[in-house]
Amino acid sequence: METLVYHLREMIKINTQMLVKLHKDNISVEDLGTAFDNRETHVQKINEIVPTMDREALSDKDSALLKRLFDKFIQQSKEIQKTLNEVTEKSQDQLTDAVQRRKAEEGYRVLK
Repeated sequence: METLVYHLREMIKINTQMLVKLHKDNISVEDLGTAFDNRETHVQKINEIVPTMDREALSDKDSALLKRLFDKFIQQSKEIQKTLNEVTEKSQDQLTDAVQRRKAEEGYRVLK
C-alpha cells in the first residue's frame, strides 16, 4: 500500500511540475519527454503492484486515499492534455502567421 501511494504521489508531483512549466511557457520538448518518461516509470511500477494487492484487505481510509490520489492524477492528466492542445494550437497559429508574413515580405521584395 505504501509503495503504491508513493508512486501515485510521485506521478502527481511530476504532473504538477509539468503543469507549472506549461503555464509559464518555458518547457522544452526534451523536458516534456523526460517528465513523461519519469511518469511512465512510476506507471509501470504501479502496474506491477496492483495485481498483487489484496484489495479486500484495504481499509476504508486506505481505499479513500487511493481513490483521491488516482482522481487527482486523472484530473491533472486531463489538464495536461488540454494545455498541450492549447500550446500546439498556439504554435500552429504562430507558424501560420510567420509563413504568411514571410510570403508577404517576399512579395514585397519582388515588387521592388
